[in-house]
Amino acid sequence: MAMVAMDAFSQALTNPLLSEHVWGNDDNRRLAFTDEGLAEIENTQRLREVLERNSAGLGDRFVGMTRPDWQRT
Repeated sequence: MAMVAMDAFSQALTNPLLSEHVWGNDDNRRLAFTDEGLAEIENTQRLREVLERNSAGLGDRFVGMTRPDWQRT
């Protein structure tokens, strides 16, 4: 499950909805997203919040795009 989630979230940044033509243009952004959706996106600060909204039983498990023990060398 962790491997699939990592792949899915790393590919999320290539989603056309995040392009400068949609997300970077206020008129197009309002055409692509509802006001409620935009408010939810703008109020989301962490990946954990996305997972908590869309899954059950997350608990206190580590959520991140790197291993919890990773350190820059």
